Amino acid sequence: MKSIFLAALLFNFSCKKSEQTGIITNAKNEIATTVSDYSQAYEKNDARSLAEFYAEDATIIQSYTDPVTGQDNIEQQFKNIFYQSKFSRVEWTVTEAKSDGALLYTHGKYSMMIQPSGLKAVTLNGKFLSVWQKNERGDWKIVCEMRESND
Repeated sequence: MKSIFLAALLFNFSCKKSEQTGIITNAKNEIATTVSDYSQAYEKNDARSLAEFYAEDATIIQSYTDPVTGQDNIEQQFKNIFYQSKFSRVEWTVTEAKSDGALLYTHGKYSMMIQPSGLKAVTLNGKFLSVWQKNERGDWKIVCEMRESND
């Protein structure tokens, strides 16, 4: 009787672990697609599309500036940046992603060409840490992001 109970318990545990692994794998795959779309919006210098990757109450924390909170403020920040500079060859690379199904964090590196108005284009490299959460429609949205330039 004990062996039947133990076998049932182990089977239940392995099913839950398999289910959790499936959730994490799905989240990582969804984020990989989302990060690719994010890079494309950056290359298009599209502030509205970029802001839509963030939750309504999201915060971006960067070096040398105050944190920016709220999707509308984030959109305005991107508009200001794109007014001053154009971006190309944008690549965000996720080196690690972990999730419990409701929250997900990613970290990695980014590289992009920046062409400030009237100046020579330069390459900017850096690193990031993002925390994502599913919204009511089931879409992953960034709730908090930290970025730091290597340059």
